[in-house]
Amino acid sequence: MSSSIPEERNAIIQKCIPKLISNLTNFSPNEENYKLCLQFAWSHIKYHRFMTVNVHEVKRDIEGICEKFKLNNFHEEEKEFRKICENTVTHEIAVNHYEKDVMYSIVNLLTTLAYDPIGKLKDRKRKGLPVFMRIKKFEDLNTRESKNFMDSLLEDNFKFTLKNDSESELSEWSEDDEIQKSTSESENEEPKGRKMVFSPSLYPPKKPEIFKTITLGREESKKWLDENVQNCWWKIDEITHCEVHSSHPAANFCLEWQRHLIKRSLGFIKPQPISLVSEYCLLREIFWMFSNAVDCKFFKFEKNEISLRSNVSLPSTSPHSLHAFLKDIVSQMNIMHKLKSDYKKSSIDFELSYTLENYYSVLNVFLNEILDFIVKQENIVKEQNEPYTIIKFQNEFRPHAKLLKMLWNIHSTSILDETRNPPHITTLHLLASLNNHIYEATKREKRNLAITLLISSLKTYMNIFDIWWTEARLHDLKMEFIVERVAYEETVYETIFPRLIEKCKERSFYINESVSNRILSDPLVELMKYFATEASASLEIIAKLDRVHEMKQIKCRTKSLYEDFMEIICQEIKEFASNDIEEKIKEDENSDNEVSSINQKVVNDVRNEMMIANDDLMELIFESTFKNLTSSTNRKKETSQVLDIYKMLDRGTDSIFIPLENRIEKNVKELLSKKISVAEKFVIDIYFNEFFLDHRFKEVRQVFFLESNELMNYYNLKLFPQMENCETWANPYLMTVALNEAIFRDQPHKTIFTVNVNKKLRHLSVLDAIDEIEIRFNMDDISENIFSNDVKKKYNEVFRFLLKIKYGLRILNCLLYPEFFKRRSPFAKLTMLDLVIKRLALTRFSMQQALNTIHNQIMVVLQGLSLQLDESILKSERINEIISLHKNFVDACYRKSYLNSEAKRTKGIIIEMLKLSKVIKDEWHNIETFYALDSVGKIDDTISLSKLNVNTIEIEKAYKACENHLKDLLD
Repeated sequence: MSSSIPEERNAIIQKCIPKLISNLTNFSPNEENYKLCLQFAWSHIKYHRFMTVNVHEVKRDIEGICEKFKLNNFHEEEKEFRKICENTVTHEIAVNHYEKDVMYSIVNLLTTLAYDPIGKLKDRKRKGLPVFMRIKKFEDLNTRESKNFMDSLLEDNFKFTLKNDSESELSEWSEDDEIQKSTSESENEEPKGRKMVFSPSLYPPKKPEIFKTITLGREESKKWLDENVQNCWWKIDEITHCEVHSSHPAANFCLEWQRHLIKRSLGFIKPQPISLVSEYCLLREIFWMFSNAVDCKFFKFEKNEISLRSNVSLPSTSPHSLHAFLKDIVSQMNIMHKLKSDYKKSSIDFELSYTLENYYSVLNVFLNEILDFIVKQENIVKEQNEPYTIIKFQNEFRPHAKLLKMLWNIHSTSILDETRNPPHITTLHLLASLNNHIYEATKREKRNLAITLLISSLKTYMNIFDIWWTEARLHDLKMEFIVERVAYEETVYETIFPRLIEKCKERSFYINESVSNRILSDPLVELMKYFATEASASLEIIAKLDRVHEMKQIKCRTKSLYEDFMEIICQEIKEFASNDIEEKIKEDENSDNEVSSINQKVVNDVRNEMMIANDDLMELIFESTFKNLTSSTNRKKETSQVLDIYKMLDRGTDSIFIPLENRIEKNVKELLSKKISVAEKFVIDIYFNEFFLDHRFKEVRQVFFLESNELMNYYNLKLFPQMENCETWANPYLMTVALNEAIFRDQPHKTIFTVNVNKKLRHLSVLDAIDEIEIRFNMDDISENIFSNDVKKKYNEVFRFLLKIKYGLRILNCLLYPEFFKRRSPFAKLTMLDLVIKRLALTRFSMQQALNTIHNQIMVVLQGLSLQLDESILKSERINEIISLHKNFVDACYRKSYLNSEAKRTKGIIIEMLKLSKVIKDEWHNIETFYALDSVGKIDDTISLSKLNVNTIEIEKAYKACENHLKDLLD
């Protein structure tokens, strides 16, 4: 059966291909070219598979053409074109066709082939040609059916006879025979003895006519209804009066009151005509308006709102009194209509978030319960076995009216417009609002309703958490989760960041301030945001390492996170419930289990019979049916479970006010903590046992904090002299090799650091050259979480600052007294040159002590912070805690090294002292040069003893100023 349609289609195509080739090529069937074309065409048509048309793109093309019609002032043509497109794609042929979206393909073909439709339309308008060329294919339905019916009546030539009860059948037959005999004798004069046989007229067979009904237009349908309606009270514009059979004087109060007004006012007051309808009709309309809001006798539906008509009443009441009585019922009808409309919109909105879908599914369950009550009351009214009045209905409907009012109160303050807000904002606002209703509710019923809606709405977030923390996969298809995956600092890597909830102009994100405050102030949303951000680092590491399968083996869980949450909530509700309520709960659970087991048994029996019959075709046909039955059973089970929670909460006495708002947050926190603890422990073990994170921290400190003696020997003995002598030192490869050899002597092939030097290096001093050195990390991807770009930048700044201090101390330590000063007699008279060099030596010594003090203080602080870090990370249980500890450690080192903005002046003074050490070195060499030239009698005019003395005094003054300023800042 399933393959018959494609086979017929292929047969038609195969039959038409030769004709197509003959018309296009004019080849003869006997020619070789004809055979090649036939083989080529058939192979391509038979084995090619065309993709279905993009319906959304076709709709956009149609909207674009309609927009062009509007812009060119062709409004009528635009409406007609849109109507034709809608009728085409919704035609009966398109709905029942085996090819999907076949009419959209035709519309797409026509819109693609259309050449300048606006221009052609303008041309036809200008020439006065008709725009719409249609052929009337069908006659009017009523005219054609009436004509056919009259023709069929005339052809049959029916004879009608009146039957007399007093006469017998025998007399009838005898009379008929006599009449027939006399008629035949009078009309046909035949010779006696000749027998004539009469037979009815025979007509040639013809195909029976089938009278089909088609949907009439609005005006035709209204006209037909007015002509064929049975009860006149359904007619809105007609004044009706129902019969009153009661003898009570107030039974016909409405008409009597009108007559009284006319009589007392002497005809000056003329009330408008009023239709009087029975209470039975009013009740039926009320029931109907709750289920489907339309225009009726009592009610009218305009602008998406239900209201009462002013010219309709009951015989026993005036219109004003009836309106006052039905005011609450009309408001309840409007609430019911709005809730149902929102649910219908959600059911056809494919972009709606899953959280809102869960919310609307539970909302629909409550609405269906109200409709079930309406249907039961309508059946009672239709039977008319007992008196049923509007007052009785109002009393019976009071609990459901209360439920409707609470539902609307919660719904109107919780749901945002999905077209104006992103999915995560609507979802989070729903959860925050429901949680807020739980806290602020003063009535038990409203609080229980909000709890039920919140528990059902949490399902999607629980499932996302469950999949994310089980498979390390953020399964957020509708972009409704509280965090998102974004590119990290303009690199190829992606990381998890919280979604925007507040207004952000940089990212063009705008949101109402009240909505943002509601979301940010909710403790439940804050709790889920905390766990989502805390778990992101560990889960991303597991995904990068492809170790998800190992984590699954550790967990070995059979139930989902939401199922565990529901079990805990139900158990806590049962703890507060009484024994009677627990027994009722068990009875309901047993009955639900029996129904579900019966349904499952029926499905299993049918499936087993098919397997025994070995009918593969039937199994294939009913496979989707079985899946739908199973899924619908599961959905009903989940919905009934949520309703069971509401019933359990509602069955408690008024004195029992179960504090579930704190329990919900507590249970969510415990479940999420328990869920993420496994992944956190797994990641911590990987970091310490496989990647040796504690050793990695020590290696980083050896390089950046200059704790390695071998590395300092390289700087002092090779790098600094090359910089001072302006030799070729800026070779990144040689510096990288030297650095790794100094750190990893036992592991020569291990290279986790790379030295980078600015290629456009132009420096006048060693201090400026040090600023061009950068040490980079060659670490794996999982270390990027700990050693971020900001952390690496601060590490390099600390490294360069410490290297500058080391260089300044090296300069001062390498300044030795000249040989002439060492060989002089201790008791010899001091010359001017001796006094100058002594004064400069005292300045050097003071500066050396100051720089040593600063260096020792920084190194002691860094060493203490390093020990604290080593102790803290060994006690950490989460990777985020390690990241936070390490970041705080780097910030503290950065701050204690006087590199933050607050210590900018202190750092500047230290740099000036380091520059001054280079000046002392140069002046020291000038003194040695002066003595050497003086001893051979070649004193240059540019060098004099007085100038050396002045320079020494200036150096001393500069140092004193730096020292005093530094003391003031440090104090």
